[in-house]
Amino acid sequence: MSPVLLIRADADSRIGVGHVMRCLALAQAWQDSGGEAVFVATELPGGLEERLLHEGFQLIRIPAPVGGPEDAAATLAAARNHSAVWIVVDGYAFTASFLDALREAGSRVLAIDDMANLERYPVDVLLNQNLSATPAAYDGRAGSSTTLLLGPRFSLLRREFRRIPPRPRSGPHEPRRVLVTFGGADHENLTGDVLRNLQRTVRRDLQVIVLAGAANPHAPLLREIAAGMRFPCEVRVDVPNVAELMLWADAAITAAGSTVWELASLGVPSLIGAVEQNQLMGVAALSGIPFFCAMPATELLSSDIGDLLERLWNENEKKPGSRLDAQGASRVVDFLKKACDNASMREIA
Repeated sequence: MSPVLLIRADADSRIGVGHVMRCLALAQAWQDSGGEAVFVATELPGGLEERLLHEGFQLIRIPAPVGGPEDAAATLAAARNHSAVWIVVDGYAFTASFLDALREAGSRVLAIDDMANLERYPVDVLLNQNLSATPAAYDGRAGSSTTLLLGPRFSLLRREFRRIPPRPRSGPHEPRRVLVTFGGADHENLTGDVLRNLQRTVRRDLQVIVLAGAANPHAPLLREIAAGMRFPCEVRVDVPNVAELMLWADAAITAAGSTVWELASLGVPSLIGAVEQNQLMGVAALSGIPFFCAMPATELLSSDIGDLLERLWNENEKKPGSRLDAQGASRVVDFLKKACDNASMREIA
């Protein structure tokens, strides 16, 4: 029987789709290694549900308050029913008590984290893919038996990125091609604000594609804004192969979530606007990547984005940066499978 990875994560217009999408990358790598993955969720947009099912993953809905005792009990029941060898938990609503409940039932637990803000991390493996992640952040919080997988070396990139062979990017295009995307939800519609800024500030011909995610409620408004731009601007919603669009682009304008590691794997020069607290923590580190320019989103929107793009292009044409290795999900899967091989394949008690 194929080993089962059980994944507990949610997505909606408030929290975005990043937790589920990076877990999708892990599930794909697990699937590629011969395993099966089961997703457990309380909230999930219809388009994302269809994608999970289309890719051959099972989906279980939990009608319980997120992160509470009923949620933990239902997650454990799903793990027992599917003989899961690992439970993966990704989301800011999951507390130390939730993780305790999983561990006390005998499960192996991998927690995916961004902020190091829990008082304890009672898990077997703790994954934080951010540049700002350090062992010191988890001192006194992770147990002595907890393995830390930290930094972009373990960034969870989907199969479409892992399978693109390294190759040089083509030279600059005219008009310049710009991809604008602010995650799967963008409930504040920063995408619309970026388009309005470009309309005022850009001083050359552009071709723009706006990528709106599965939980973005603003697609009709974005299409209305795009129709009034003075350069070609197209809005696409819930695109299955984002890598193709990133390869098309001469530059991207994006939030500081998991998308930055996708762009880094392809070496796409990017303007990055950090929105959430965990994103703001990593602004300085992101700006250290040669082809990135990162700042708080409020600062980006108050800037001359046209001028920022020109400077980004000029700097990268002189000294293009290297790309991020896109094999992080495979590394995590290799570690999880070795952990199973080194101990009995235990089921949830």
